Amino acid sequence: MGLFEEYEEMLKIFEENSSFRTQEEVEDNSNNFFSVSGYPHYENVVSNILKFFLDPRECHGMGDLWLTSLLECYKENKKDSFIGDINEVVEIYREYSCKDEYDNYKRIDLLIDTGIRCIVIENKIYAGANNPWQKYDEEAREYSTDYEEPIEILLSLREEDPKKGSYHFVNVTYSKLFDKIEEKKGSYEEQTEKKWLLFMNELMSNIRGLEKMAKPIDKEWQIFLQEHDDKISHFIRKYYEDLKAKRDFLTEVKNSLERKGYKVGIHDKPNIEEHLSINIDYPSEDNSKHIIVVEPYFMKVSRDEEYHKSTVLYLAVWDRKKDLKDDFVNSMRKELNDPKLPAPLEKEWKRMLIVEQYNLSEEIVEASKVAERIEEVLKAIGRVVK
Repeated sequence: MGLFEEYEEMLKIFEENSSFRTQEEVEDNSNNFFSVSGYPHYENVVSNILKFFLDPRECHGMGDLWLTSLLECYKENKKDSFIGDINEVVEIYREYSCKDEYDNYKRIDLLIDTGIRCIVIENKIYAGANNPWQKYDEEAREYSTDYEEPIEILLSLREEDPKKGSYHFVNVTYSKLFDKIEEKKGSYEEQTEKKWLLFMNELMSNIRGLEKMAKPIDKEWQIFLQEHDDKISHFIRKYYEDLKAKRDFLTEVKNSLERKGYKVGIHDKPNIEEHLSINIDYPSEDNSKHIIVVEPYFMKVSRDEEYHKSTVLYLAVWDRKKDLKDDFVNSMRKELNDPKLPAPLEKEWKRMLIVEQYNLSEEIVEASKVAERIEEVLKAIGRVVK
């Protein structure tokens, strides 16, 4: 089996294992309000929603569904706990302040006063469970001077070890809480507004999606790495060598143009995943009627679409201020003496004209020749727009 066949076999194994999906892929597939909003895993956002659902007095109409479900999970996990019937709330505090031993303010995510017991909840989505648990415990006990022993809950995506310095905190996972809510919600649905049921289901869908990414170490992934370590290392090295070669080529083109006095921009920031390119504006003044851009670009990864092959350097022309008109395209065909120049690409963001293609995997192309061609195109644009 050749090297590329080995790569293809390795990638096939990778693609077939759904547990290897990235956090972004999991969140994109969840299709809920939270992933669309861009706040799928923000602890503050989730804590605010918890405050709303845990309060039986709120307008959701679910009464004590969330509160009693959470306390039943707590009771089951603590095993020897008798907590009585708690189904009312006097007050709920968000980010309840307390001082640590260094007089630094710390905040408890949720403190619920039920009139007979104090409930302290620390909410964890992705952050590690390394809070000042002793201080939280002391604060809860100080608040509970006239009450029974406080109930202290660590609510988290994955199971956390309550023995690791978390004092009297009992760990409840979101998965267990949601299972309990699903089990109990039938008797509450009739009194609950549909919009709040939908909102609750979206929250649960979002967090269940995040749970898939909460494994600290994926055993199957570790086995995959071990079995394919050399090939993966070589594959990654070749990928970045390819990107470097394309960057170096564009840098040579850029340098050639700058030596001739052209101002050249670069379109290659870390957050730009699709392509590498440089760009030259004609004219450069912002107050011009047109700002025509000549942009030589490489795709970082080949796609099935036309003009999306990673081995080809495309020379594109587009207008920053408006779409290219047919008159402009026809005039460019005449100026470049190329009647077969293809019709502009109808992109979502702009109408783009491809005036040249260089397949670097099939031909030897000099950066200086590409720079000369760009200069010819710029001069043709100058004649057309005047």
